[in-house]
Amino acid sequence: MSKAKFNTLNVLQQQLFHYIKDYHPYLLENRDEAEEIIVTRAEMAQDAFSDAIMAGRNGLEASEIANEVLHAGLEFSPISYLQELYETRTGKYLHDEPACAVYRKTKEIFDRYGGDVEGSDKEDDLINELVPFLPE
Repeated sequence: MSKAKFNTLNVLQQQLFHYIKDYHPYLLENRDEAEEIIVTRAEMAQDAFSDAIMAGRNGLEASEIANEVLHAGLEFSPISYLQELYETRTGKYLHDEPACAVYRKTKEIFDRYGGDVEGSDKEDDLINELVPFLPE
């Protein structure tokens, strides 16, 4: 567990914070856990960048590797998915707070389908399970 604190001047920490804020805001509900995630991943990304440079990669390649480490497992955003589903069905935008509330109720459903469900033959099943939880 990292003992470092969130540093507003750390570019990697800032990048991940803003990404989480935009696509995974529910991860920010517990400040200590969010700080731990952000600091630890930023450290891992920095290490990956350094390792890539030491292995002879150029700066762009090393940055891409660091970015993959920083965002690992966060590529699929259940919040964005719920917002798009809601907008498709109603023509209205579902703001982050109500989207997070729906996500908390449907987390097990998302966990069961995994992050690669979008565009798969299981997506219709996911949608059918999510629709009853969407606000009117």
